[in-house]
Amino acid sequence: MIPCKHCRQPISEHETGALHLAGGYRGKQRCDPADSGLPYGYNAAAPDADCEKPCLGAPITPSIPYPIRIAA
Repeated sequence: MIPCKHCRQPISEHETGALHLAGGYRGKQRCDPADSGLPYGYNAAAPDADCEKPCLGAPITPSIPYPIRIAA
């Protein structure tokens, strides 16, 4: 068992991702806001793992800029 980087609850790694072993969202990939104090949307992850989408901790990917038209 390792602690989740977001909520510190114990997690276990599986083929489909990490799952919480305790806390309010036991058996789920998302962190319970009551356990973490964070908004809903963070996924269970090991302390040294990078967050990946759809986790709110994932880096924001810049969107493709579109042409801006200035009115004359």
